[in-house]
Amino acid sequence: MTVARLRRRLLVRGVVQGVGFRPFVYTTAAELALSGSVSNDNSGVVIEIEGAPADLDAFTERLRLRPPPLAVIESVDQAEIAVRGGTGFHIAGTTSDGSGRTLASPDVAICADCERELRDPQDRRYRHPFINCTNCGPRFTIIASLPYDRERTSMADFAMCDRCAREYADPADRRFHAQPIACPDCGPALAYSGPGSGAPLAAARELLRAGGILAVKGIGGYHLACDAANEAAVAELRRRKRRGDKPFAVMVPDLATARAIVEVDDAASALLTSPARPIVLLARRSPPGAGFVAPGDAAAEGRCLVPAASVAPGNPDLGVMLAYTPLHLLLFGLPGDPPGPQVLVMTSGNLGGEPICYEDDDARTRLTGLADGWLSHNRRILVPCDDSVVRALDGRELPVRRSRG
Repeated sequence: MTVARLRRRLLVRGVVQGVGFRPFVYTTAAELALSGSVSNDNSGVVIEIEGAPADLDAFTERLRLRPPPLAVIESVDQAEIAVRGGTGFHIAGTTSDGSGRTLASPDVAICADCERELRDPQDRRYRHPFINCTNCGPRFTIIASLPYDRERTSMADFAMCDRCAREYADPADRRFHAQPIACPDCGPALAYSGPGSGAPLAAARELLRAGGILAVKGIGGYHLACDAANEAAVAELRRRKRRGDKPFAVMVPDLATARAIVEVDDAASALLTSPARPIVLLARRSPPGAGFVAPGDAAAEGRCLVPAASVAPGNPDLGVMLAYTPLHLLLFGLPGDPPGPQVLVMTSGNLGGEPICYEDDDARTRLTGLADGWLSHNRRILVPCDDSVVRALDGRELPVRRSRG
């Protein structure tokens, strides 16, 4: 007995572009032996699937109940359409009819897989400051227009090399249809200007160790960074930025370092390590926890974890965030790098009351006099985005400022 075939058209709305949704649809359809296609359009993701009714129902159930971790499905509209026959499932070209509206994915902190590759000397993306995959990396801040495809982002400036192109086209690869895909052979590159010598990251770390103030181009704009344990450096940054007594946020390389300087319970840990990686307002540890290094300890020079008094004058709380980009992790240093500061003031690149700098020429103009050196790159930021700020209260997240992530 031949089972009747049906064909359905599904329109999925929500945060479904830039989150690995089309690769998820592709692999799910392939597992169920369904034919059809998936594409982005102005309204969301459009799916056409054809096969046995039970398999179509199973597909829709997986779509609703087990979407990619970063996806947020707001609605799924489906309709029966004419059977076309054929075999195989494919990712179709993006359509844009000028109508409808979809949501852009937020920027996502580096994932564990990419961080592992970043640290692996045998991996071809070892120490690559722009490593990313379908599960992490820039999204919202590199988008010129929707629907979300590489040619509509600032990554259009970089042609994929053959190896990246193969990964992009391979359904079994973690970078299948990852629009910001890049490697040292074809991706963005770092540049440094200021005192010091050597490669950009080495020179930038040298500046920070020496008590200088560094302008760092991140995902959504420039930050001003300095060694948070260096009272003179923090006080000078406060003076130059005209900050008054307003607290600075600090960035640390990992959760262990955060636990050494602030009280971190389970709720705070979940916030600090979430894909959004916001600034989390937490109570200072007193006395400092494991990992504390006393100021003036010559054997641990440059690795003091105690934030200077000028970081948050008179405030019992401290705003802490974990490094959320590969560039930030490299700025702290990997094994084999000279020891450097492990707690950095990381504040928006601007004078008090001004918008954050995100364009290179503007940053060079407006941050002159604020920064002693610049660590930048040639991937354009198209949408400025500051860091989000949250507080953990009774085990719940209380947003203070919604932005990146």
